[in-house]
Amino acid sequence: MRLWKLIYDRMTRLHGLHNLIWVWNGQHKDWYPGDAYVDIIGEDVYSPARNYQSNVDRFRQALSYTDAAKIIALSENGPLPDPDLMIAGGALWLWNCTWYGNFLHKQEDGETVVSDQYTEVEMLKKVYRHPFTVTRDELPDLVHYPLSHP
Repeated sequence: MRLWKLIYDRMTRLHGLHNLIWVWNGQHKDWYPGDAYVDIIGEDVYSPARNYQSNVDRFRQALSYTDAAKIIALSENGPLPDPDLMIAGGALWLWNCTWYGNFLHKQEDGETVVSDQYTEVEMLKKVYRHPFTVTRDELPDLVHYPLSHP
């Protein structure tokens, strides 16, 4: 916690960086550095293979770290959570970041293909096609976004 605050103070006060988004991923309330030092709370959750639970308990755990209105991210995960279960349970993760390697792909006949060891291909398709999911191609083009846009 002291190291987090030291880095925060150095980056903001010494270097004047006030456009950073601070994502804290400490996994426990006792290590939470405080609302003034955190923008987004992250949790790492590795469910068993092909278990598409929403991880609502971990979502609520992360919410309990503060009384402030903070958004919660699934900063690392194994299998993808089912968006229908997320919505039904209220586990509205800001984003998910599936771990690499066998969690996503495998080598087959010399080519890289989708691995269904942790998330089956049909669930992968469901997640990316789900109306609740925002994919990179749906994000606004902020590079060419006019600054005068309302």
